[in-house]
Amino acid sequence: MVIRKPVKSGAPSTVGSSVCRPTRVAVRAGGYGDYDSADGCFDMACVWTQTAAGPRFYLPGSSLRGVLRSAAERLVACWQPNWGYVSDPFNNASEGWVQRQREREPSPSSADIYRMAGPIERCFGHTALRGRWTFGDAWMRNERDAHIVVRDGVGISRRTGAAMNDIKFQFEAITGGVFETTLTIVNYELWQLGLLAHALALLDGGQARLGYGTYRGMGRIRLAVTMMDWRWYGYLPSENAEGVRLPPLEQLATLAGLDDSYGWRDKGQAIVLPLVPNATTFGSAWRLEPARGMALDGFASTDWDGLPWPQLAELLAPTLNRWSLPDELQPWLPEAEVRQ
Repeated sequence: MVIRKPVKSGAPSTVGSSVCRPTRVAVRAGGYGDYDSADGCFDMACVWTQTAAGPRFYLPGSSLRGVLRSAAERLVACWQPNWGYVSDPFNNASEGWVQRQREREPSPSSADIYRMAGPIERCFGHTALRGRWTFGDAWMRNERDAHIVVRDGVGISRRTGAAMNDIKFQFEAITGGVFETTLTIVNYELWQLGLLAHALALLDGGQARLGYGTYRGMGRIRLAVTMMDWRWYGYLPSENAEGVRLPPLEQLATLAGLDDSYGWRDKGQAIVLPLVPNATTFGSAWRLEPARGMALDGFASTDWDGLPWPQLAELLAPTLNRWSLPDELQPWLPEAEVRQ
């Protein structure tokens, strides 16, 4: 997956009556420069690190995960507003339920924890449940072609709306940067592929933005999914003239000897995609190269009207429309708090 955009490494913050700023870094000439010199410094730099090949800009996987989770929460709330209330990452109802159950005997089983998890928790997890979506750091691949510039900014008073005294700062920005990363999803339910398709389309369309200054016109990215790989262990998917049938997690779990107490949501779902075999040492591997649009300025973003995105997107709404909130989580709804 290829994305385009910068993320900052730090910003001024106020502690008490003093202002704490990150270490000022030197303006780079042609990309990277002398960081030991105090001349020509600025306040906020794009994230970079030293690698075996030298210093490189990158987007942290945690930043990508946070943006995609926020987009997923907005999408889920469109179909199930109740899950939007109880899936708050700072006051998560599913996580709270697990903590209360662990104070009793017996402790909740893995099946109970997963059954009580909502759409967001089943993708991104919580403190008692491991998430199924793993994000790698995105490394810049075209450092010679990208433009690294330093821009001026000024602090604005939220009370008056006017510029504040002595709060002028400079920050670094990257334009034309191409970053490459990998998103891995394990033990997924089919509807999660639909949620992924919708969330990635939001990022590519500009409805969700990444990094610093999103309300200042920054953070707009274009996204291209270059390759999608599937791998199953101990299972050979069925093929027909249209392609390969993706097995629902409920089917794979049954083959593994797990019962229905996990509350799988992809029962009865089916999708066939034109996958091609992918040579590998272990497991049954297949791949699909998604459709991409016409290349403009050398970058061809994803064609969301081409395979496999419409087919994947259709998997999401039917599942969410049938997904009711468990009775044990009802007290987290605002209406229940008002009635009490």
